[in-house]
Amino acid sequence: MSLLEVENINSYYGDSHVLFDISLRVNEHEVVALLGRNGAGKSTTLKSLMGAVKAHDGAIRFDGSDIRGLPPYEIAQLGIQLVPEERRIFGSLNVEENLQLAALSAEHPWTLERIYEYFPRLKERRRSRGTDLSGGEQQMLAIARALIRDARLILLDEPFEGLAPIIVQDLLTVAKQLAEEGRTIIIVEQNVAAALSIAQRCYIINNGHLVYEGTPDDLHAKPEIMHEYLGQHAPVGHAAAAPARARPLQAVGQVDIDARMPAMGLRHLPGKPGTHQALFEIARNVVGNGVLDVRVEGERRAPT
Repeated sequence: MSLLEVENINSYYGDSHVLFDISLRVNEHEVVALLGRNGAGKSTTLKSLMGAVKAHDGAIRFDGSDIRGLPPYEIAQLGIQLVPEERRIFGSLNVEENLQLAALSAEHPWTLERIYEYFPRLKERRRSRGTDLSGGEQQMLAIARALIRDARLILLDEPFEGLAPIIVQDLLTVAKQLAEEGRTIIIVEQNVAAALSIAQRCYIINNGHLVYEGTPDDLHAKPEIMHEYLGQHAPVGHAAAAPARARPLQAVGQVDIDARMPAMGLRHLPGKPGTHQALFEIARNVVGNGVLDVRVEGERRAPT
C-alpha cells in the first residue's frame, strides 16, 4: 500500500503555473528519487507536499487521508518532515537546543543519543551555535531535526548540494543506513549518481511536468532520457562527484522563527524575550495539545 499518493496537483507562484498535473506515489519503506534539471519543479513539488506551496486541484493522500490544503505544521504533526535546501537551522541556538526544539511537539521523539549514533560529529559539536557549524555539519543537523521527530516520510531537498565530496560520502552513508532500516524517503538531488544509489524508484520532472517513472536500472538503460532531461552523457557511475556549485552557510544570527516553525510542526505566539536562552526556555515550556507556539523577531546575537 502506498504511504503517499499524489494525483494531478497543480501549483503556482503568484500567477505563474509551475507544476502541471503532477502524480506520483511512494510506498512505505521505499526511497524515491525526484530528478530533473535546475528549475524543473522538484523543490516546488516537495514544498507542495509539505503545504509550504499551495497545491491546487487533485489530491495529496498520506496514509489514506487527504492532506492537500492543510497548513505545514499539521502536515508535520502527521509525520512528514521536510529537510529544506536552505537547511533553516537556528543559528543562535546550539546543536542540542536545535534538536530539543524540534522534538518538543513530536509524539515519539528520538533520544539525543540515538541521533548521535547517526551523526557522531554532532555530539562533538553539541554546544556549538548554528552559525559556528560548517556547511556539512549544518546539513547533518537539518537531517537530524527530521529524524528526532520520528518522521514517517522524510523529504530531502538537495541534501548534498555545495558540500565537499568527503562530506557527501558521509551523508550518503547515513542515507543508505536509513534506507536499509526501512525509512520512507523522497530525495531531490542534482547529484544523480548519489540519488540513484539509494533509490528503489525514480521520477524525472521537466518544466513542471513528470516525464519519466521507473527504476534506476531502467533509467540507466535509457541514455537518451538521461541526456535529454538530466544532461547525463553516459550511464551514471559512482556517487559523490564534486558538486556543481557551492552554497554559503544558511544559519542566521537573527532569531528567524516564522520560516522554521511550520516544518517542525510548530505555530506562533507573540513575544520578545530578552535573550536567545529565554527564547529556548519559552519554547521548551509553551506546549499545548501537541502544538508549540512561538514567535520572536528582531533580536541578533553579538558579533564574535
